[in-house]
Amino acid sequence: MVSPRAGSIEAIVRGGGDPTKVVICHLDITPDLDTALRIVELGAYAELDTFGLELYNDVQGTRYPRDSERIELLQRLVERRYLRQVLIA
Repeated sequence: MVSPRAGSIEAIVRGGGDPTKVVICHLDITPDLDTALRIVELGAYAELDTFGLELYNDVQGTRYPRDSERIELLQRLVERRYLRQVLIA
């Protein structure tokens, strides 16, 4: 199953859009390597921008991952040579 985030990029590409002008933010709320890889493989940018929100539950019951999980996702993207497509905020 394609994640909604990756599906959005695929739709942009199908429509003739330029994926290099797209940033998918908050990707580290659910740090899934397969989703992140699909996004950067399609040419878009992956933004990791929730550092510091560890084990916080919001009103919707979202459980944020630990920073160590975010760093692991970042390391895996860097190992695969996608550093230029990763934004950290």
